[in-house]
Amino acid sequence: MNYVLIFTDQAVVILPLLTRFGITSSNLGYFVLDNAPNNDTTLVELAKTLGFDPKVKRLRCIGHIFNLIAKRYLYGQDVSKFEEQYSKAGALERRKL
Repeated sequence: MNYVLIFTDQAVVILPLLTRFGITSSNLGYFVLDNAPNNDTTLVELAKTLGFDPKVKRLRCIGHIFNLIAKRYLYGQDVSKFEEQYSKAGALERRKL
């Protein structure tokens, strides 16, 4: 139950922005979001107010997926370890990484 309240908080923030910029169901485009489940919940909440089908207006972020694939390919299995080493390294060491 607490999770639903947390997830719908995003809709509470987004809806006034859409309203402020005059975005309604008639001129609404698509939502490009990563695969986090709270994004689905947020769209369901927005759809209740704006009157659209959240499954139709929801696009998966292929750019995010490509980014994850590229990181794995370039930096190996442990991307976070690479990022940690990179942030600690100086300019010359970063080139070697």
